[in-house]
Amino acid sequence: MKKILLMFAALLFVVSASFAQKNGPQPKPEKQPRPIEAGRPDKLENGHFDKPEKGHPHANGVLVLMAHPNLKESTANKALAEVAQGVENVEVVDLYSLKKFNVDEFKEKVAGVRAIVFQFPFYYASAPAKLKEWIDDVFYMFSKESIQGKALLVAVTTGSEESAYRSGGRNMFTVDELLRPYQLTANHSGMVWQTPFVVYGMSTKEAEKNLSAACKSYKTTLETLVKSVPNGARKISPAPNSLNKQNARTNGEDVTRKKEMPVQRSVSPRK
Repeated sequence: MKKILLMFAALLFVVSASFAQKNGPQPKPEKQPRPIEAGRPDKLENGHFDKPEKGHPHANGVLVLMAHPNLKESTANKALAEVAQGVENVEVVDLYSLKKFNVDEFKEKVAGVRAIVFQFPFYYASAPAKLKEWIDDVFYMFSKESIQGKALLVAVTTGSEESAYRSGGRNMFTVDELLRPYQLTANHSGMVWQTPFVVYGMSTKEAEKNLSAACKSYKTTLETLVKSVPNGARKISPAPNSLNKQNARTNGEDVTRKKEMPVQRSVSPRK
């Protein structure tokens, strides 16, 4: 009888041990890193994000639309375009090299940038015809959601010196005033209008000096756009440029208008 009880106790101990092993607290498995989806920035432990792939909708890109009828013969715009091509994550598209605009292709390009730049020589207070064609055929095909919050910068060269573009100057209006239609386009589409980048005096004796300073300033301006917060959610300040005194504004008013200038000769050719 005692042997039977001992055997029963031993059997009970084995069963209890087995039950405890199966139902007791289990060690936590090691946490496996979550796989990153292709083309998607993943959040890191320090709160920063992985650098997105180039061309992805979240990329820090800038699209420069170059509108010059004869870029090979250009001096100023050709130099500025070469500067832009040398900035990382900046793509330059020569609109006059395209016989037809591919809307779907431009939609993809715009989706991958946070800023668009219209670069052109000032043609009678406006841009060459190809940019207007692009706006009519491509820009107005974008949905507001696809471009809303992106920055829009106009980079323009003039033949005349800066003093010609003010109240009382021979051109009578500031460049800001003459570019209002582009600002209206930006506001209507929900884009963030940037202070225009202006290179003055390309038909004057100071042209070479002005262009040299402008190229350095243009590079800085584009780099600032690339590094700005996603989707151009804030307005950047223009890079320091002695040729572009647009910084000296009060509540959006160009202070140069307060100084009356004598009427001068007719409008100089553009470059």
